[in-house]
Amino acid sequence: MCWSTADANRPLVSVVVPVADSPVSLVERALRSVLQQDYREIEAVVAAAPDPALSAMIDRLADQRLRLVVVPTPADLPADPEWRHSAIEASALAAGAAAARGSWIAPLGPESEFTPDHVSLLLNTAVEHRLEFVYGQARVDLEGMEPFTIGAWPPFAEGVLTLGSELYSARLHEVARYDPEAWRELGAAPWTQWSAFIMAGVRMANAEAVVVRVTTWSQISSGTAAAI
Repeated sequence: MCWSTADANRPLVSVVVPVADSPVSLVERALRSVLQQDYREIEAVVAAAPDPALSAMIDRLADQRLRLVVVPTPADLPADPEWRHSAIEASALAAGAAAARGSWIAPLGPESEFTPDHVSLLLNTAVEHRLEFVYGQARVDLEGMEPFTIGAWPPFAEGVLTLGSELYSARLHEVARYDPEAWRELGAAPWTQWSAFIMAGVRMANAEAVVVRVTTWSQISSGTAAAI
């Protein structure tokens, strides 16, 4: 197990929110779900290209737990809109995770919202069972479709949400970080990291509870979770 006892004693959890062409209204909704967590020892690291509207929204929320990391837009981007989104998101994820101060990392895509107990449930599960990586289920509620749930065990690309359902020890960045170049191999950075963790034999499990809600399609179709 890679984390120490200090990482189990009311540790700081860093929620990393990568912004890639996402409307500010969605980012705000995601951040409000973070600020409403029943676990208070958190920070929210918003990683995004310079955007006055985004900065103004964060200032308006006026919460010291929010932090903005400015990420330059990559110069070499794919022409395909979905892979372009994936490439920008990967760069933002890598920068946000690198800037995180917490002992644990909980990524969140702007298209999703944490349930109020997201952090506490996953952190308690990790500590109780001495896990390094734990993920829950995602409730997907899209207009015009019947709601459904994803969060399979064992994890596979089409059966999990790889940006918003997980919490893992920050020490695992010694095993695998987010790869900003993953799109060149037609891979999404979140699943590439999950795959590296699985191959390394990281202590992981699925908490069989809904911990995140997805209400727009772009997160799924862009490759942060495989198309369903």
